[in-house]
Amino acid sequence: MADVKIVKPKLKLSIEFSRSGYLAITKAVVGGAKAAAGHSVNRKQVRKSTQLTEDQLKDANKRVKWYKKRDEDKIKTDVAKNDFEAMIYKLRDWLREDENAPYVEEGERDSYIERLTELEDWLYEDGADANYTVYGAKAKNMTKDFDRFNNRKVLDEERPKSVESARKVLTKILDKVAEMKEAKPWITDEEKKDVTEKLEEVKKWLEETLEAQDKLAKHEDPVFKPADMNKKL
Repeated sequence: MADVKIVKPKLKLSIEFSRSGYLAITKAVVGGAKAAAGHSVNRKQVRKSTQLTEDQLKDANKRVKWYKKRDEDKIKTDVAKNDFEAMIYKLRDWLREDENAPYVEEGERDSYIERLTELEDWLYEDGADANYTVYGAKAKNMTKDFDRFNNRKVLDEERPKSVESARKVLTKILDKVAEMKEAKPWITDEEKKDVTEKLEEVKKWLEETLEAQDKLAKHEDPVFKPADMNKKL
């Protein structure tokens, strides 16, 4: 009977240092010099008495995640709280400026300033420990009101320049259409008429809108907006 040579399988272990300084087996493969050529085997390492158990590790990871989220929420809350407080001061200062007075009706302005004082009191009392989402929502509402008030002022100050510029553009286009009769005789009268009719429509819209605008007080939302004019041009 021939001797049978028994080949002992090779066991390959992957070992790393753990955070606690112990050697930890991360992978075990039997057979083959490479992991892909062998078969992975189950491994369970007996932990030292000073090491955390699997359940303890899971609990520890949960606590780490909880603390991380708590710190992130605190940063968000601090930022949102500062932004909210800054918006109170910004809007209140704007409302108190004499040059801005025409753009907010007096009763609305006084009421809003009083409301801002109440919000400031809330910030240091009942709202001192509010979540960042609460501060963010309140700041967003104030920002919308500030933009609405300030937009009235900006559009009022820019209106003369915008109207003058629009009228110059309309006149320039009409002059160019008139020049086409000599410079570009292949363009038909019907085609030129189509352009001039559109220009007349825009001119009519401009004058009617400006007439409606003149009837409004400065504290009312404007009907003439340069953006609308630019689209038509």
